Amino acid sequence: MASSSSKSAAAQSSLSTPPPEPASHPKNDSSNFDILATYTHLLTTRPTLTMPLAAITSLITLLTHSPPSTTSETLSLLSTHSSVLKNSVRNPIACSAGTDLFQRYIISTLQSATSNTQDTVHDFSTIRDQLVANGEQFVARAQEARGVIARIAGRFIRDGSTVLTAGDSRVVSAVLDAAADKGVRFRVVYVRDSGTPFSSDASGGGDGMVARLRGKGVPVAVIGASAAAYSLGEITMVIVGAEGVVENG
Repeated sequence: MASSSSKSAAAQSSLSTPPPEPASHPKNDSSNFDILATYTHLLTTRPTLTMPLAAITSLITLLTHSPPSTTSETLSLLSTHSSVLKNSVRNPIACSAGTDLFQRYIISTLQSATSNTQDTVHDFSTIRDQLVANGEQFVARAQEARGVIARIAGRFIRDGSTVLTAGDSRVVSAVLDAAADKGVRFRVVYVRDSGTPFSSDASGGGDGMVARLRGKGVPVAVIGASAAAYSLGEITMVIVGAEGVVENG
């Protein structure tokens, strides 16, 4: 009887003790990640960062903050947050240029990495870390490309040239700065946004470019959009930036 009772008690104890939970991957914490706040913070604290690069950097930060454990989870995570970001900004063109390019890069990298890896589950953490590192390198190279473009494009601005520009493109500003630093004698006609009140001292958009060029001795005329057509007879070249470039260029 004692033996039977001890066996019954042991059976009840084993039933009342829950079995150990199987090992699982860390839970994805993407719900707590605010990609819009990250994107806005990057643009505010890093003024030299363009909107497409800010979008890419935000997605890289997402992968670091909420590390996915599978390829499909990675693509779903990027797609979801890219849509949230594009739907939250006033003009999604520049943002889309960054998010779409980064997603294509991720797909290409994942396909190449998984095809060369036999144990994809075991090695995915390594692949993910490589994605983050390569993404950061991509952003760094893209920023360095601005200086390369400035050096090459600056050669086309010659003495006596009159350049028409508009907006506040960092690349255009770098091109004009490079020409001015080389001692090229040229003039600039800056077209003010029609939505900005006209001011002869360029106190609105693009004032940084205008003030910097004037400080380097470059004559800059600020005109309204309605006067742009009238000024074309005096213009040698037009240099403007682009928020996004389509596949056919």
